[in-house]
Amino acid sequence: MSRLDPCGAYAELATASNFSFLRGASHPKDLVLTAILRGHAGLGLADRNTVAGVVRAWSALKEIRVEGLAPPDRVRDGGSPGEIAFIEDPLNDPALCEEVKRRAADFRLLTGARLVFNDGTPDVIAYPESRAGWGRLTRLLTLGNRRARKGECEIGLRDLLADPEGLLLILVPPDRLTGLEEVLSRMSAAAPGAVWLGAA
Repeated sequence: MSRLDPCGAYAELATASNFSFLRGASHPKDLVLTAILRGHAGLGLADRNTVAGVVRAWSALKEIRVEGLAPPDRVRDGGSPGEIAFIEDPLNDPALCEEVKRRAADFRLLTGARLVFNDGTPDVIAYPESRAGWGRLTRLLTLGNRRARKGECEIGLRDLLADPEGLLLILVPPDRLTGLEEVLSRMSAAAPGAVWLGAA
């Protein structure tokens, strides 16, 4: 298998980074680079009730488009604040960098949040399609964070459906499909043309 895999027009739309505590393990930068190296057309980053990884993912894509590979990681090395080391990427060779830059130019990055509800509703991945959509998503997450203890988020389907304009919504099917049709109907009525059922 080559270091650059052709994968066609595939894009994973339900990716979680290390900002989804105990559910995702990789840094947003690593997820973006891996998707590009695998030949994916894009990546959807949606962490659990947060948009914390969004800036790092976009920064990584911007750097990859310019440099070809992400710059070296700056890591702490020693006990003092100024003791750092730079770890170079072992894949850094000129031909590979050029191919990665070419692929990154057309790579699509979607960023949003995986909404985990406390009312029994299956998870919904929300991707804003406009600035107003971003405002609605971040207000929803802020509302949920204010209602709950630190580190938790209390939102229900009713909160999302109160104002879903500007959001693209993917309903993630649960293990038990009981009640799924009702949830899909409510979502479709509130956000016509902006609701999809994910594949598990």
